[in-house]
Amino acid sequence: MSNSTRLAALLWIPTASMLAGAMTPPRGFAQAVQPAAFDTPGSSDRARIQKRLAAGHPARIIGQGWTQVVVSPQITPEGVEWIAPSSASQDSVPVRTMTHWADIDRIQTTGNSARPGALSGAIAGGLLALAVGASLQSDPILGGNSAGVLAATAGGALFGAGVGALIGLAIPRWVNVHVGNANR
Repeated sequence: MSNSTRLAALLWIPTASMLAGAMTPPRGFAQAVQPAAFDTPGSSDRARIQKRLAAGHPARIIGQGWTQVVVSPQITPEGVEWIAPSSASQDSVPVRTMTHWADIDRIQTTGNSARPGALSGAIAGGLLALAVGASLQSDPILGGNSAGVLAATAGGALFGAGVGALIGLAIPRWVNVHVGNANR
């Protein structure tokens, strides 16, 4: 078996795996809404939701046909409560607003896109390193071996994942904190 045939036999598995990963849509970009088995979360779930809604960060409350972005909501046994600024004048008292659990489909908070960025970066970096490693292996002057190509591919994937995660940190997105019962 010639060197080029042996190389092709060794490289088709990681290449096919990376291409299959590149063709599969990442799960992190779209979050499917799964109806929960409850309308009102229990006390431990309410505490978990309140903990995820950090003070001062915006939260998005989504119901049937409406969306409200609020700052520092309070989770209560009845629903979600927040202080809405009054539109009359600046000296007026803010109004407390309540949305009941039965009217809420989802509660979301801000997050980042580090995970999808890392996945995209790993695929792109790994494929690029694989292409460079394969071309260098067939070079008569720099000729390498299959282990070097695989190591370069893994290193490129790790480097790409790191760069992708850093870029994804700067890209905001909404993350589901609570998904209510959509069966009404």
